[in-house]
Amino acid sequence: MRRSTIKTKLLRKEPAMCLQCHFTDQSVFELAALLGMDGIWMDLEHHNYSVETANAMIRATRVARCD
Repeated sequence: MRRSTIKTKLLRKEPAMCLQCHFTDQSVFELAALLGMDGIWMDLEHHNYSVETANAMIRATRVARCD
C-alpha cells in the first residue's frame, strides 16, 4: 500500500493542495491530479455517484499519485 501524499505533507508541516470536484467524468479527476493536486475530495454523501463511477474516478486520480 502506498503512503498518503496528504498525510506525508501534513506530517512535514507542508501545505497540501486539495480540490473538491462534483463532476462525474474521470478525465477531470485525472487532469486535476496531473496538474499537481495532492488530493481530490469526492462528496459521496450528497451526490448520487454509483460505486462504479466512484471507482473510475479514484483510479484516474491514482495515475498521478493523488489522494
